[in-house]
Amino acid sequence: MSNKFINNLSAASPVIGVMLMVVVTVILAAAVSSYSTGMLKGSEAVPSASFDVEMRVDIPYNNSANMSYIAITEITGDKIPTSDLKIITINPNARGDIKTMEVLPNSNNTVSMAFSSNSGNSNTGTSPYWNLGNFPTEGQFFGEYILEPGMTMVADEYSNYISDYYWDEDLGRYISYSSQGDSWKTAMQAMFADWCEGDPMDSYHIDPDTRTIHAGDVVTIKIVHMPTNKVIFTKDVVVTG
Repeated sequence: MSNKFINNLSAASPVIGVMLMVVVTVILAAAVSSYSTGMLKGSEAVPSASFDVEMRVDIPYNNSANMSYIAITEITGDKIPTSDLKIITINPNARGDIKTMEVLPNSNNTVSMAFSSNSGNSNTGTSPYWNLGNFPTEGQFFGEYILEPGMTMVADEYSNYISDYYWDEDLGRYISYSSQGDSWKTAMQAMFADWCEGDPMDSYHIDPDTRTIHAGDVVTIKIVHMPTNKVIFTKDVVVTG
């Protein structure tokens, strides 16, 4: 009787072991599935889009001013909130070691008399703005609109604009001459490192002799999808006149 009971236990041991292995496998599979599902729910797809970039300088506008601009147009692809994007530009001619500018959404990087918004400072907005053929207002600044095929983002500057910023090549950023009041900054200064400077001897009007980007130069434009930190567009752009 005793020997028979022992034999039965010996026979049951492999069965119990197999059952335990099955239970452990099921638990592990459930845990992996739950983790994977959570990762998928928390991840975000990288948008796909193609763009065209045009940059021109010193275009005759009227008898008193020339115009320079950069225009970025989505040709095909997804609808993308500009609040999810940042634009990186590289000006190889910028003085000093810093030649890159990061353009962030809703950063109020431009102070211009051409801008009109309801955000407190009636002259402040974020370039590049959604080009609707008018002066940009609330809803047209970078970070406020959703980009889709056919839409164009623009940053521009006229030679009669004023700016009290100059480029500090040691610090690698713009510094204001002014310590109080409005510090005028053009959209092209917001877009590029060491674009140009205002002339304090000429009521801070743009000094064309300080501009570092000219027709024939090449600048680099990158568009980054910030939630995934993926570059969705990059191009070396030849500047034209």
